Amino acid sequence: MTKSSASNHATSTTLTSASFAMIVLPFYVGWRIWWANRLPIMDCDEVYNYWEPLHFLQYKSGFQTWEYAPSFALRTYAYLFPLHWLQQLWPKIMSISLSNFLVDHAVTTTKLASFVGMRSFLAGMMGLSEVVFISALSYEPPFANSLIAGGQVLSPISSMVVGTLLLFSTGMAHASSAFLPSSSVMMWWLWSASAYLYGWIRAFCGLAVVATLTLGWPFGVIVFLPMGVDILWRHSGPTLKSRCWLLFQVALWTILVQGIVMSIDYNHYGMWTSPTLNIFQYNAQAGGDELYGTEPFSYYVKNLLLNFNYIALVGVIGFWPLSLYRRYTGRPFSVTLVVLIASLYLWVTIVGNRPHKEERFLFPIYPTLCLAAVVVVEQLWRMFWWKADEKEANTRKAKKNIWVFFRRHGWILLLLPSCIISFSRTYALHLYYTAPTHIYAELNSYASDQEMVVCTCGEWYRFPSSYYLPSNFQLRFLKSSFLGQLPKPFTREGSRGGTNFNGKNQWEPDRILASVDECDFVVDLRSTTDRDRSCVSSSSTFSWKRIKTSRFLNADKTPFLHRVLYIPLAGKQFYDEYILLHKTNN
Repeated sequence: MTKSSASNHATSTTLTSASFAMIVLPFYVGWRIWWANRLPIMDCDEVYNYWEPLHFLQYKSGFQTWEYAPSFALRTYAYLFPLHWLQQLWPKIMSISLSNFLVDHAVTTTKLASFVGMRSFLAGMMGLSEVVFISALSYEPPFANSLIAGGQVLSPISSMVVGTLLLFSTGMAHASSAFLPSSSVMMWWLWSASAYLYGWIRAFCGLAVVATLTLGWPFGVIVFLPMGVDILWRHSGPTLKSRCWLLFQVALWTILVQGIVMSIDYNHYGMWTSPTLNIFQYNAQAGGDELYGTEPFSYYVKNLLLNFNYIALVGVIGFWPLSLYRRYTGRPFSVTLVVLIASLYLWVTIVGNRPHKEERFLFPIYPTLCLAAVVVVEQLWRMFWWKADEKEANTRKAKKNIWVFFRRHGWILLLLPSCIISFSRTYALHLYYTAPTHIYAELNSYASDQEMVVCTCGEWYRFPSSYYLPSNFQLRFLKSSFLGQLPKPFTREGSRGGTNFNGKNQWEPDRILASVDECDFVVDLRSTTDRDRSCVSSSSTFSWKRIKTSRFLNADKTPFLHRVLYIPLAGKQFYDEYILLHKTNN
């Protein structure tokens, strides 16, 4: 390619990218932000291990888990640092009126508005990384010695289908705004994969190092390994010296980043420690994370089907059509594409064998799952339908023929129903399970100068964070059937203090109040199938007035299809009552 043609190609690519960004980016990011605060927080680990410590850094109150105790130090404060550093901006950026537009419950305090702003920021950054990734998939390098010298990984149409599947998938809807390391690993993977596709080798290495060391979840390095090995083996240079030089640079970046992370943690733990190393050692020992439950592999299968429906099954067989592609078409398949999809299988192989399983552990493979699904359907379509007419279709006359266009791109119609199913699932989560945020938001209507105690018992794990509480309100726990270790309020020393924690998930009696009479408000779930379950006992010496009620789906009584999907006009859902009680004198 001459300099002139390269210049024209660059200009064409820039114009295309600019048009792509102007049309797709606002809608994509806007969609992510729109759903960021309209879905329930799916994992109590997100609240107690990340939002609560961040709330403590900002407002000097919040819950501490055993992972933040200095004797364990499994969580790094470096992960909290970016949102904490930007805390001064949230009240200026996210006004109360704007926050009310982004949620479907009342926002009356700047603290809650800041929380809405932070979740919107996380979702917006995820949306931006997705748009950059799907744009990179269709990037056509101008020079033959590019990292993807074989040309585009996917056509622009195919990459847009990947983006559409990601945009509408339920898994991405609630993972995009989640303040969890696994969600952040996914975002950093999208940025790193984009750098890999554009041939920015050092950018990829830097992003991968930051993602591995700053999130406090070193296991995420697994999804970066296939791209890293490919860069080192094929694209770091023709000699051993050039490869060693690249490894040396990565080592320097690792030392620098790890030094910064340890300095941040030293400031909060009061000692030199590496939570990255600590959590790796904890999970490496036998029986560590198994204390929090074990599940069969079918647990992951079920979650992938709920979040991606049949796309999950199609994506898992991604390598099969790639292996057949050359045999049926006589063309080599894209090695770059194989490298991208390889992280899916490597992650599932390693994480799937761990006894302790969580839905959030699947977040890092969501983009590759959609990518693999598009590759499967498109390549099978081309192998068995389109191949015979390919020469004819490339003629000028055929390109204007609608039927020929369908023969070439009709495979897209096989994937679009997934978007409808996913939207139905996403809307069901919004409609059926957001009662806790509505109830806790109501507490801001009762803010006063006096200190108040809000209690809950069996519903402690659905607490949406202290950002929902007025500044002088504190959450406390009442006795329930849960016999594991509950979190406790941070002391003024933060992670420099924090005693009476154990690493065995054993019950600690100091976590609960002795009587419901010590509470001013109670949040409870009144179940139609278990009427004896109640936080407020008959022995209470006070009367309790119900001041807010919100519907919460009863999953046991509702038929399976009607609890996992929103089906208009069906009306087969059964609801419990999520209630807020206020203590009054007899």
